[in-house]
Amino acid sequence: MSTSSAPAQIHFKQRMKANKISTLSDSIQELRKALDKEKGVQNSITKLSTRFNIKRRRLYDVVNVLISTGCCEKGEFDCIIWMGENQIYQKFADLYRVRQIGNSTMTIDELFPIEICVGVPNLTINFILVYFALQTQCLDLRIIAALFSRGTQRMKTTLSKLYQISYILCSIGVTKRSTQVCEVVLEDYLYQYVLNSNNTNPDSKEDPLSIFNLLNIPQHDDLHEAILNRRKMFNQYFIDNAYKADFIQQF
Repeated sequence: MSTSSAPAQIHFKQRMKANKISTLSDSIQELRKALDKEKGVQNSITKLSTRFNIKRRRLYDVVNVLISTGCCEKGEFDCIIWMGENQIYQKFADLYRVRQIGNSTMTIDELFPIEICVGVPNLTINFILVYFALQTQCLDLRIIAALFSRGTQRMKTTLSKLYQISYILCSIGVTKRSTQVCEVVLEDYLYQYVLNSNNTNPDSKEDPLSIFNLLNIPQHDDLHEAILNRRKMFNQYFIDNAYKADFIQQF
């Protein structure tokens, strides 16, 4: 009897966990909608925690992700100011330039040194920039964790944080889950900006607000080759770490 009840208990726990996750996702989405109606207004994190039934510690993670994407700014004391999701483009256009993502001489390791791949804010920024560095719409969190924690013992911790970050980004419409294990997909509207960051077709109809037009990156052939080399190095992290137990974790 105990044997037959074990699977039922496991399924019950999984359903409870799924319901809890769904509830949190709904709370984050409601938070985003409410803040969007109060653009430029300072909101207390403590009050938001109570209002949207999000634990304070978890809400700080959400806020750190929002600030890192440019949607929010820190206000006075324990407050945040909603700036709007349209700030995401400008935020990453600036980061693209500052971090030299379009520099064809920069390898994937040089673009993402491990000392800046620690903590939720930095991990959020670097996570999204990997899409730009590799010119791709789909990424495996396990490989990103291996890249960000290379040469350290931080892979499990890094992977756990990336799960949290990707979940929050999914809740605010920046990324979405894939049918593949641990794969996260950048939303189409943002992926177009990734593609435009290094548009090599001069006759194409370009968005004047695209990263390409904002930055005017030259040397497309060299950069194309660099991106292929970055992808090769990135995939090598999958090969090098596939045997590790942490690498087998799923959402």
